[in-house]
Amino acid sequence: MISSVGVLGTGKMGGTIVQRLLKSRSWTIKAYDAQPDPELTDSGCYVNDIESLLGCDLVLLAVKPADFNVVARNLTGAKAVLSIMAGVPVATISAQIQGLAESAVVRAMPNLGALIGKSTTGVFSLNAALAQECAGLLQAIGSTHVLQKEDDLHAFTALCGSGPAYAFAFIQALAEGAVQSGLPYDQALQLAAEMTLSSSELLLTTREHPSVWRNRVTSPGGTTIAGLARLERGRLHASVMDAIDAATNRSQQLSKS
Repeated sequence: MISSVGVLGTGKMGGTIVQRLLKSRSWTIKAYDAQPDPELTDSGCYVNDIESLLGCDLVLLAVKPADFNVVARNLTGAKAVLSIMAGVPVATISAQIQGLAESAVVRAMPNLGALIGKSTTGVFSLNAALAQECAGLLQAIGSTHVLQKEDDLHAFTALCGSGPAYAFAFIQALAEGAVQSGLPYDQALQLAAEMTLSSSELLLTTREHPSVWRNRVTSPGGTTIAGLARLERGRLHASVMDAIDAATNRSQQLSKS
């Protein structure tokens, strides 16, 4: 059972995770970063070196992938590792950290929602029990989803890691379209964000297929079908599917480099 977590790297995502874990008061937290986050210094969680994290039940790796080779040599003796490094496979993490079995490695992909405690996080490990325990820990930053295969992280990254950028682009386009039709920008942006939020919540609450709700607001000869027809002429559906496919392929390429 995990009762203590050592966090290596307290940048934007690592620091957010530390803040949420400290707030939950469910685990003993230690952290190390060569450049400590001023917002965390008063918490007393920082230690003087990486080796001081090794006594924890779990070491959470929140460093940049390019820095992993440098810090890996200091992680010999880690009991288990939870990595949020993008594109670094379980086998690589195990090989770089002396004495660490692949079954003691968990990979996770949180997303931007972690900043407000609403991350959608994918979790994978060869050790099902460890994956579930780390998924429970990461619920401190939002929802968690245990994946069956490591390769599933590529599609998950494309959808949930990169997805917020697609959502923001769509919301911006909605707002600018409303501005073109006469609304002030600030109001249009607020309305676009509220509309997409409520639509998502409706979908999650009812669990009905998106097409069901789309059809309910689409009247013959009305405004909605006119707008949908224009979106289809622009290949919205196919373009979004292509974007997910392109991002998935890029994730696969990066994991091999």
